[in-house]
Amino acid sequence: LVIKELLVMLGIPSLDDTYNGNDTLRRDGLALTLDIHYEHDWLGRTYEYSYSVRRHKTTRASKFTVVGARRANATLPGVVKRSGLQIELRCMGEAGRVGFRPFMLAVVSSLALV
Repeated sequence: LVIKELLVMLGIPSLDDTYNGNDTLRRDGLALTLDIHYEHDWLGRTYEYSYSVRRHKTTRASKFTVVGARRANATLPGVVKRSGLQIELRCMGEAGRVGFRPFMLAVVSSLALV
């Protein structure tokens, strides 16, 4: 799964497309949640995955950092804005299920050994 596929799932062709005049998602940042739901058997072998992605409508992925810049003998404060892609990852899954038929087969097999 690559980032381009996540953007396509959200209907975003490119981070460089403009909206609201000159704004771009690359400059303002983009926050999203990627849900991965998986199922595996009782031995731990995964046999199914499903992905869903949703965009955080009100959150932009930008961070502000206060830095100091040295000029001659003084340190002048400054602020640096960093923007990008913020992905919140949520993994959910289910353990293998025991069916009646496999359970009875295991019981009969173990009783045959006695």
